[in-house]
Amino acid sequence: MKAKTSLNVLSNRPGLLLLLGLVVAVYISGLGGDFVIDDRTYFIDNDLLPALRPWSFSDIFLRASNYWAELLPVRDFFYVLQYQLFADSPFGYHLVSLLLYLLVIVAAWQLVSELHKLDDAGVPCYFRLFFALAFFALHPLHVESVAYISGQKDLLCALFSFSSIIIALRLLNTHRFASKGRHFTLFITCYYAAFLSKNLAVATGLVITFLGVLCLLRNRNRWRFFVLGWFVINLPVLLWLFYNVSIAKNVWKGMDTLVVLSFGEKVVRGVRIMGEHFFLLVWPERLSFGYPFDPRGGFDVSFWCGFTGILLLVFLLVRSRSWNIRFGAVLIIGFLLPISQVFYDLNNAAIYDRYLFVPVLGAGMLLGEGLSRLSLRPSLQRPLLCVAFVVLFILGLKTAYYIPVYRSDVAVSENSYILFPDWKLTSFNLAVSLVEAADFERVRILLDSEPELSQPAWVPDYLLGWMALEEGQETKAVSSLRRSFLLAIDGGYFPYAALPLARGYRSMGDDLQALRVIEYVVNSRIYNPLDYYRVVKLREEIIQDLQKPGLGG
Repeated sequence: MKAKTSLNVLSNRPGLLLLLGLVVAVYISGLGGDFVIDDRTYFIDNDLLPALRPWSFSDIFLRASNYWAELLPVRDFFYVLQYQLFADSPFGYHLVSLLLYLLVIVAAWQLVSELHKLDDAGVPCYFRLFFALAFFALHPLHVESVAYISGQKDLLCALFSFSSIIIALRLLNTHRFASKGRHFTLFITCYYAAFLSKNLAVATGLVITFLGVLCLLRNRNRWRFFVLGWFVINLPVLLWLFYNVSIAKNVWKGMDTLVVLSFGEKVVRGVRIMGEHFFLLVWPERLSFGYPFDPRGGFDVSFWCGFTGILLLVFLLVRSRSWNIRFGAVLIIGFLLPISQVFYDLNNAAIYDRYLFVPVLGAGMLLGEGLSRLSLRPSLQRPLLCVAFVVLFILGLKTAYYIPVYRSDVAVSENSYILFPDWKLTSFNLAVSLVEAADFERVRILLDSEPELSQPAWVPDYLLGWMALEEGQETKAVSSLRRSFLLAIDGGYFPYAALPLARGYRSMGDDLQALRVIEYVVNSRIYNPLDYYRVVKLREEIIQDLQKPGLGG
């Protein structure tokens, strides 16, 4: 029986419609954002995806449509559809992201509702349902996946993951089904689509495994069927992941950017990574696109935060009999475990908001369950309702405030620089985005005031030379850029100066020298997808010009 309290004022459908309306009101400002960060490498600086059509299934499913060697066919299929509709207009892509987010919220609502049907704790149903979903929908950690077009893979993965978990819950309670075969087919489709949207769907497999174990504890006669069936279902998944990883390794081979650690050090690093994400989940105050993280850190605050969080979640898994509490805990652990880098390294930053996209729902479920249990005391209902409203209001306000950060590359990099000025990457990214925005005065001020931009030695010459080139001072630009190019090579860095240096040689009529610079980058063991397309296109232009009669050396 559901407890009859004043907190059940939001019945199922009105509460969902209210929540969807709030999300649209909060996120509508993000529709005016530009292509930022990696977006250009998919839709602008890319000749692979624009050449595809929605019916090019073999190319979409077997070959990467970007220079990141990132093969995610469902995500790429949606990208191809959007490119055919919107081309280089970012508004349409942002609109699709918002619509996908609304679908994810509906799927999450249905998932939590399904769990409430299995939970007989007798606590207020609609209050904890609405709070958990409002916490999920209004949380500022989702801005990165919604306001950033490249975050569509997180939205698609979450949509298909939630859908597959809903169907799995129903299949594991088969008395609800009139036709199991049709629903099993739908489950397979959603489950595989999650993996074809983002490899992080391995967490979905972990969550469904946990649900299967819980259900088998009530019906032990079916455990052999479940184990065998689950193994057969996941064989194609393992083959796909192997194929996907092999494609990426073939492109990124020779990169020595990963830190070599022992297994014990990796475990410590993994706990610290989870600790950093736990802290963001509880206190989303200083939000940024990426965060500074030292992989060689020891038993610091991040470690103990992670260690304590893991112990607490495991305790809830073992001791609680509530489906909501258990499932909330397993969502957090299951979706953070794959990014902890204990068993493998990621050639990427260790801390991102998007890694917490699904764990936010788990946190909302735990908080909602706690508040609803406390509200069984009538004297606490009104104060708890006020607390819940204040929490959700603050989250929505923070989200609305954070969305404009993703309106441009300058805004993204400036936000990170303000929050983490001692992180060398932030000052460099801000300077680069300012040069691209032709705000040269601010770049010169940064170079004069920011000591982080003086090292490595190639950085100042790169920025000064690039600005000189954009201002039409080719001779000065080539001199600085050539010095930066050679310093970067000697120091083992990627020669960012190569592209503007080649352009400088071209403007001075020295195509052969420009081609030599370009060829070095193309054949370098250090791969940089952000510049690769423009480098290759410039090489094609130079070769075509050199082949024209009367040109070349």
